[in-house]
Amino acid sequence: MGENVTAFEQAAAEHLSVKHSIAVASGTDALHLIIVAAQIGPGHEVITTPFTFAAALEAIEYVGARPVLVDIDPDTFNIDANLIENAT
Repeated sequence: MGENVTAFEQAAAEHLSVKHSIAVASGTDALHLIIVAAQIGPGHEVITTPFTFAAALEAIEYVGARPVLVDIDPDTFNIDANLIENAT
């Protein structure tokens, strides 16, 4: 992917104080790699919110997992933790 990408990855790793960083083409790619790294796949459920971009659901479904949507708390816009247990 060229020297510019390598230089960017090295600069990002240094800025973040980590050994490595990996540049990807999109946020969807980043979400997909995170899910793969977490060893999530067929037979797994991933709890997320419907208050998100479609790529989040696409990345979950792409690995064969099932997204489970939990509504948000309207005051914080985060997942309403009180709704998680009954969601699956």
